[in-house]
Amino acid sequence: MRVTRKEFLGSLLAAGAATLSGLPALASDASAVPALPTAAARYQALVNTSFWAKRPLPGDRAELVLLEVVRKEFPGRLEQFSLHFLAPRDRLVEGPYFLEHKEAGESMLFLARLSEDSAGIRYRADFSLVPGAQTTK
Repeated sequence: MRVTRKEFLGSLLAAGAATLSGLPALASDASAVPALPTAAARYQALVNTSFWAKRPLPGDRAELVLLEVVRKEFPGRLEQFSLHFLAPRDRLVEGPYFLEHKEAGESMLFLARLSEDSAGIRYRADFSLVPGAQTTK
């Protein structure tokens, strides 16, 4: 079953889980993540490290490398940025994944296909966050 980005985001809102505000909420032990000023900065510390993308299906798992954190300048009260990942060819379809990292823990992100080249397929996960919003475990 293919889930669109709109359906995925709608289900998060309906479940009351629309607060994807950064690593401390993702980690099982937030103290393992350095205290950095913004969610984008927390991810910036993880550039060039591996994440494991997995879906609920057994064995459906692929390694992704976080290539960069792209900050978007947005006047106002939002912190906006994208995470760009590189994955092996033909391993992932666009959609929601549980992303696991040895330091950051696990989170659910929607991965959208960005581009493809000889190195593999690039995916992005977009964030629009309210700075300073606290999350709970």
